[in-house]
Amino acid sequence: MLIPSQLISLIFGGDFSLFQPPDISRGHEEYEFRVLMRQFQFFGPFSPNYHEIVDRDTIEVVLWFMEQFPKDEMIYFQRITEKQISKEDNEFICWIMKLDLRQRPTVRQILEHEWFKDDGVWMNTQLALRPRMES
Repeated sequence: MLIPSQLISLIFGGDFSLFQPPDISRGHEEYEFRVLMRQFQFFGPFSPNYHEIVDRDTIEVVLWFMEQFPKDEMIYFQRITEKQISKEDNEFICWIMKLDLRQRPTVRQILEHEWFKDDGVWMNTQLALRPRMES
């Protein structure tokens, strides 16, 4: 079974990964910033009320992102057609990749989603969610 980041890589091909920005490697001081830029480009925009949960500096970064990627340069993963990915897969990926953490599901919600139930993975995730017994 594919995890969402693998599915995204298969759709775009060429060893594509949101977590591997071109010309920069993990550990570089700009790595996290560049990953966030890519996430914004594919899964943006930020919700209009994002300012309610972040500080002024973060809002300035969000506004800068919006200037860097005018609407015609946004990729909007949700617009990918059913030729490339099923509607269910697209909705699932867009649901877990929300930029506003208030709209993003919890790990438990993700693992309990129907997306995992189809391939017999459900039982394994249930085991993984059980609290560990102390001996």
